[in-house]
Amino acid sequence: MKKWVITAVILLTIGLIGVGATLWNGKGFDYSSVEINQDQSIDAGGVKDIVLSMDGMDVTMAKSSTNEIKVFLTGKASKKLADATKLNIVREGDAVRIGVDTKASTFGISVFELQARVELPAQQYDSLVLNTKSGNLNMAEFAAQSVRIKSYSGKIKLDGVTASTVSLELGSGDAEINHVSADTVELNGKYANVTLEKLTAQKLKVKTGSGGISMRDVEAELELEADSAKIEATMADIAHPMKITTGSGDVTLYTAEQPSSATIKFSHGSGKLHNEWDKQDQPTADKQETILLGDGGVSVDIKTGSGNLTLAKR
Repeated sequence: MKKWVITAVILLTIGLIGVGATLWNGKGFDYSSVEINQDQSIDAGGVKDIVLSMDGMDVTMAKSSTNEIKVFLTGKASKKLADATKLNIVREGDAVRIGVDTKASTFGISVFELQARVELPAQQYDSLVLNTKSGNLNMAEFAAQSVRIKSYSGKIKLDGVTASTVSLELGSGDAEINHVSADTVELNGKYANVTLEKLTAQKLKVKTGSGGISMRDVEAELELEADSAKIEATMADIAHPMKITTGSGDVTLYTAEQPSSATIKFSHGSGKLHNEWDKQDQPTADKQETILLGDGGVSVDIKTGSGNLTLAKR
């Protein structure tokens, strides 16, 4: 038996023991749940940095109608876990740390259903640092110099965020990013599918493993990489430089009309070119092709292994 299989079995066994310990009430296993309803608030005057750490729960971040930072924790948990669950807001100088302490260990297996709502005053922050594990994160209408998000398996949704830098590190959770304005946006996702719409930045960098990349009306210099998934971009025109790399995934560029000024270099292994603008649809004998559109002013560099390239009308 392979070592990783043995390790997985051991971890699963430990997790089940942890869950059993959490549900054991001294007389037997207690599968009943109790309501959790906690809230805390703190004055936001002078606060520049927000650090949020949540594990196993969905998080919604919204604007507060007051000058206070407010956090609400609701949901259900086993009686033993509920007694050990505590919402915490701690101020350290200009920074506020938000988290949930759960002293009863479940060894990474969730036995509760909790939701956290974080309300922040509408002001310019220096940094927003958000760490989640298996929970979803929904964040809308915030401004900060830096926004950093790390998530293992939860779905991330950003809408109406303004920042100098936005960075996301994802495991298997998908990302949906809409109406974001920043100087630079960088996203790394092993298995994440990434969807972007109406994003404006000087540079956008996205790298995924098996997750696809789909974007619409993005205004930015692009650096996109996907190991085994497709990359699709829909735009009015090719107005910014692009570097796109895939292994087996196809690349599709949709524009409203024939691009007015672009030089597209297509390097590939066994890929096929479909160019709707000059009705070219054939396997390419050469490993590199150059497509000149208009006066060729914008550089587009596309590399695939076995992936195809399609240029078409949106």
